Amino acid sequence: MALNKLFRERVKENKDITLFSTEEVVKLYNLFYSSEYEAFKDMYEAFENDYSVRKKTIKARELYLAILKERYETGRIYILNADHVNKHSSFKDNIFMSNLCQEITLPTDPLIDVNKADGEIAMCILSNINLGKIDSIEEIDELTELLVRFLDELIDYQEYPVKVAEKSTKNRRSLGIGISDVFNFLAKNNLKFYTDEGRAVIHEYTERFQYGLIKASAMLAKEKGACKYYNRTKYSDNIFPIDTYEKNVDEIVPHRLKCDWNKLRELVRNNGLRNSALSAIPPAASSSIVSNSTPGIDPVRKLLIAKVSKYGPLKQLVPGFDTYADNYDLAWDINNEEYLKFVAIFQKFLDQSISTNMYYDVSKYEDNKVPMRDLIRHESTAYKYGLKTLYYLNSNDNSGEVSQQQAQQDDNKPSEVLELDDGGCEGGACSV
Repeated sequence: MALNKLFRERVKENKDITLFSTEEVVKLYNLFYSSEYEAFKDMYEAFENDYSVRKKTIKARELYLAILKERYETGRIYILNADHVNKHSSFKDNIFMSNLCQEITLPTDPLIDVNKADGEIAMCILSNINLGKIDSIEEIDELTELLVRFLDELIDYQEYPVKVAEKSTKNRRSLGIGISDVFNFLAKNNLKFYTDEGRAVIHEYTERFQYGLIKASAMLAKEKGACKYYNRTKYSDNIFPIDTYEKNVDEIVPHRLKCDWNKLRELVRNNGLRNSALSAIPPAASSSIVSNSTPGIDPVRKLLIAKVSKYGPLKQLVPGFDTYADNYDLAWDINNEEYLKFVAIFQKFLDQSISTNMYYDVSKYEDNKVPMRDLIRHESTAYKYGLKTLYYLNSNDNSGEVSQQQAQQDDNKPSEVLELDDGGCEGGACSV
């Protein structure tokens, strides 16, 4: 579900919203998926007053509440903030959609024939650095260079099912490198996601991460040349994510940069970039099993979880269970508002998006039901601090806490069973 600033203003002011057919207002549709808000607003209001255009007018709040209600009841109404996606993007081209997991925001264009290279299909080329395995921030420099070079080689090595996907991928060379094992990293270092100290550390590490990705791509461009569509990126105008992020994030953590961004700008100005986009944070649910890490930037649901896949049941203890299990913040206990602020720190530096999940333990609410005011506050918080997308809304009415002692007493009784989709892209979900 794509929303933007105008809709939110109408909701706040309890005004009407007008619905149009995209076939009749094509220019308006394109402006909706852009960073040109004032131009969109002017055209939208002009169409509202144009009696020759078919339309339907409803209460903005009624629509907004219906969206949130459906999202809460199904967990699968995903939110895309069209203005944030396009303003805080590395592309000059409009972004119309994300992938299913909500972290990839790349240009797309309709195609007429799959056998021709007309149009544009975006592809997920993903990897993560495992933050929990890092002993010092300096290690990020080598890891980011390694991943950029590896994935860039993969673009030329892999086979493509259709020509249009190959054309888009090779011309843009967009990557989606992210950060995983975040809550292990926090627990290991006795940090909390909601404290000033924890936020400052994540701010510093994520800055170093994005800096390393851009530097690696610039050095690769020096060796092999910039990507063909480099001039269609904001990087070509020396506009970086640190220039376009939502400034409300400065309320969460001060804007104190530690990397030499002026030096990096000069490197990019002289060499360009090998890759149009570099960063995104995928859910990493499946890969976290192989690496024994916590998935993406998600808090762990329990200290001991059984995950079911086509290969059979898999039990997983949180990393560091014997030494710092009590340091973990569990998903069902977190404050969603504070968590979304935490996610916004990552989003500040990334040029794509984040697979952001939310968690509600309904047993903590009256009548086991999350009040609409909380759903509104949390979704609005995500928008205020510049989050581009929201993924699953998870709720649980049997989330009794499992302590370290309980898990040790009977490791044959996992606290929670999660079903993994191993079908990959063909199954409609990400197997990463």
